[in-house]
Amino acid sequence: MKIGKNTIRKLAKRVNIKRLDKESYKEIEKLIFEYAAKIAKISIEIAKNSRRKTVKRKDILLAKM
Repeated sequence: MKIGKNTIRKLAKRVNIKRLDKESYKEIEKLIFEYAAKIAKISIEIAKNSRRKTVKRKDILLAKM
């Protein structure tokens, strides 16, 4: 899966970054995937501890804290 340059530009614009070099797109994409994987793993554990197989929104919100 890949995150497009336009999406990364929009995210950067939200935090007032005006310019990005070529290498930064790859690094930002890598960091986003690492963060998402971490949140997903924690969310799965929360669901398992609640004796559920389905990850719910509240699990994800708890995981990101």
